Amino acid sequence: ANAVRSIYGNWNGTDKEVQYVEQEFQTMDYKCHQVDPRWNNSLTFIILRHPIERHMSEFFYSGPGSRTWTIDKSQLFSNETHARLFVDYLAKYVPKFIEDKGKSHKQKGKFNKFFGRFYVDNFQLRSLAGCADESCLQQENDGIEPLDLEEIYRLHPENYTYNEINPVCTNYFRQDEPRGVLFERCAKQIDEKRCPIGCDGPCFYPAVAWQSMTSDHVSRALSALERYDAVLLNEKLSDVDQSNFVSDIVGVPRDADFSMNKQVHNSGVK
Repeated sequence: ANAVRSIYGNWNGTDKEVQYVEQEFQTMDYKCHQVDPRWNNSLTFIILRHPIERHMSEFFYSGPGSRTWTIDKSQLFSNETHARLFVDYLAKYVPKFIEDKGKSHKQKGKFNKFFGRFYVDNFQLRSLAGCADESCLQQENDGIEPLDLEEIYRLHPENYTYNEINPVCTNYFRQDEPRGVLFERCAKQIDEKRCPIGCDGPCFYPAVAWQSMTSDHVSRALSALERYDAVLLNEKLSDVDQSNFVSDIVGVPRDADFSMNKQVHNSGVK
């Protein structure tokens, strides 16, 4: 859905310690900035993506399209037959993909996650308009199991004390591995023994937003969006202006080798 990037900074004399955490596919409590002490110690970024592009990406990456169609993008405009078959394919399978909407939160342990091979309407709105307090949960309780509610209450910042961050429970680089190896013990490589609450970052406690979206949800989402230090657009990540914007916020030279613009181009991302 959205990608939430948070960077912690701790200073100890001349030593600098920074932890990086990334959240995707999850609902965020719109009151996070008020109740989660980790928010005020973070530099927060959110990356938004065009909703139709995001849905189609999910369709082909992990949805029905990943199993039944191999895309050859080079042929879409140069080969009329290929393009026609592609359009026919979308007309047949995308409606079914949309009809299955909302199934992701019915899966065990995924009540606060979007996608997961399923279509979710208003996903960016839902991901920013989630809630985790008791009065709101009574309204949002759409198929949420008792054990899920128990976990929401247990990990809410008002009921759980978040201590010093364990770098293992963020996205981090291993020094003893080949350069650039990124580990996600808290997400893809779950380490329940060392990271019992999953990723250790602001707004990572569970929240929900599954009922029909209303103007109240829009207000929630806007209030949450306004709290970020930077709002980026996925389609513009390679633009020099957006790269300079990020460099200015982080406080690094715009022409640094590790600037976002150079990293995107060097990675071959288009």
